[in-house]
Amino acid sequence: MTKIDWTKYPQDTKIIDLQSSNITDIVWEGCPPSLIILYLGGNNITEMNWKGCPQSLSRIYLNNNQIINMNWKDCSQSLICVGLGKNQITKINWNDCPQSLNCIHLNNNQIIEMNWEGCSQNLNWINLAYNFIKKIVWEGCPQSLAKAYLNHNQITNMNWKDCSQNLICVGLIQNQITKINWNGCPQSLNYIHLNNNQIITMIWNNCSQNLSWINLSSNKITEIVWKNCPKNLSTIKLERNHITNIIWKGCSQNLNKISLRYNNITHMIWKDCPKNLSSINLAYNSINIMNWNMAPQSLAIIYLRRNPLIEVNWKYIPWNIKFFSHHNDLDNKFKEYKESRNNIPDLPYLWIDGHKEFIDELTHTFLLPPPQGGFESPYYKYPLYKNGGVSYRNMMEEMMKDLSINTFAHDL
Repeated sequence: MTKIDWTKYPQDTKIIDLQSSNITDIVWEGCPPSLIILYLGGNNITEMNWKGCPQSLSRIYLNNNQIINMNWKDCSQSLICVGLGKNQITKINWNDCPQSLNCIHLNNNQIIEMNWEGCSQNLNWINLAYNFIKKIVWEGCPQSLAKAYLNHNQITNMNWKDCSQNLICVGLIQNQITKINWNGCPQSLNYIHLNNNQIITMIWNNCSQNLSWINLSSNKITEIVWKNCPKNLSTIKLERNHITNIIWKGCSQNLNKISLRYNNITHMIWKDCPKNLSSINLAYNSINIMNWNMAPQSLAIIYLRRNPLIEVNWKYIPWNIKFFSHHNDLDNKFKEYKESRNNIPDLPYLWIDGHKEFIDELTHTFLLPPPQGGFESPYYKYPLYKNGGVSYRNMMEEMMKDLSINTFAHDL
């Protein structure tokens, strides 16, 4: 048995980090009375013992131990956050839980059922990802709850009955959901993650009108449906589905960003497209001809990497675009690009990787400041084709900062 040696720490110590220290038991005798935060992750602790715990303790992290049962008896009544991820907990127990508790991590355990009986009525944040939960249960859930993460479970149905009316964000990534259900959904809901499920149809009936962000990537969606779409929706991700056409009718006019990477889209239609759309990701599709007719002038960023483009129609490209990304690795298209280069607008940034010769020519002809700017000019520092020294992601991050562009983190 290895205990904590508190004699090493002054009595006024407020933070102690004892991660991966081979500790097996928590004995609080001799603990600094002013301790606020204690890190005990990566040890061999099997039991939550609070007897003698200082009342000043507000955060304790017990992740990656061997704890089986949740126990709150004699714990600090000032406890705000507890980390119990990566343990062997099979059942949620809130008995004697302090009402001060605001956040708890219970991810990567062996929990089968959700239970709220005795839970702190001030709980704001819970992480139950990577468990074995099959059914969402909100009965007894505190109305203070704003964020619930249920990613990587075995949930088949969405259920909102008795849920907190202050719920802002829900994570349901990598479950077994086949149908979207918004019945009973609180109007407070602002963000939801539904990617990596088995959803076939987009449904918006009874959805929170305050929903602004949704991820439906990696499902089985074949058609974009906007009917009854919330008016405040500003960002949607539909990557890795089976979508062939883009339809905008009924779409939220506040939509600002949409990502459609890795679908089967063959052509672009801009009719009814929201006038505020600023970013669209169409990388890894099957678009042959890029049509700009009726494209919104608000469009600032467009990704077309890995599309078999034959014609881009530069002449009609929206002039507010700051970033245009297109990868064309077919050498026989170089001639067409070269012949149409007089129609290429003076974009702040253009990414056409896959043909170094053309890139070099564009770099000096269209994209960069006058020669007197020298190589210190901002756009010279971004390599327009891959090299061993600069990663694509790092280059994008730097370029976005210079151009003051906000975009999807995963698009970089």
